[in-house]
Amino acid sequence: APCLRRYHHLKHVLDYAFLTECVANQMIPANKMTDQDLPRRVPPSFHTVVDADQARLLSDPKSLRFFEPFLASEKTVTQASQELGCDLHAMLYRVRTFFATGLLNVTREEKRAGRPIKSYRSSHDAYFIPFSTTPYADLEERLREQFGLLTEELVRGFALVLRQVGHDGRWLYRDGEGLVGSKSGEEKSLAFDFDDPHWPAAYDFYAEIYLSRAEAKALQLDLRDLHARYLSRRRVSLGDRYVLQVALVPQPDP
Repeated sequence: APCLRRYHHLKHVLDYAFLTECVANQMIPANKMTDQDLPRRVPPSFHTVVDADQARLLSDPKSLRFFEPFLASEKTVTQASQELGCDLHAMLYRVRTFFATGLLNVTREEKRAGRPIKSYRSSHDAYFIPFSTTPYADLEERLREQFGLLTEELVRGFALVLRQVGHDGRWLYRDGEGLVGSKSGEEKSLAFDFDDPHWPAAYDFYAEIYLSRAEAKALQLDLRDLHARYLSRRRVSLGDRYVLQVALVPQPDP
């Protein structure tokens, strides 16, 4: 499958991760955060991108997906395409683009009959991309594009699941505890048992909840541990492909 179809949500997008840390640790109140707050704590080990072409490539989630295999790691074009499970020619095109803009260096060449096999590595091991060098007007615009791509992945997956279980409408009801519920599918799905081995391995949950700071931090750590538990399963050869989204965000006062 083409590399673009293998896009997944990137936990390590630097601006979003830094923002989350600031809000979660109350360094800056959620409703007071501005784009100017982001560059305050850029570690010296991070290269600050000042070139507009580099910033554009590193800010585009689709382009960044192709860059990932080379970040602080040496790879040939073939090795990178195998890691992503994508077309070799698509990867070669991207590598040439990254190399032309200075994002990749040739680290060594293996001689052989014909053209040598080149290995590439990112020109820096870590990057910080200021918004002043990106095509995005603000943080919201950046995240809107990032999450928009994730939403497309989730929509395709859940549509497939609903068709598999015979989706024929949506149920709106109040359960025995007085909570309003809403589900898609047949009536029998209202009492669905997730232990049923025949049911597709899919799950989606959204709720507005109210927590003390201590409770929110405890939940944050639980979600971090859950994410870390499955983060190593990011290789095509390990099984079927799933999209896993984990999120917890504070909401500013109205």
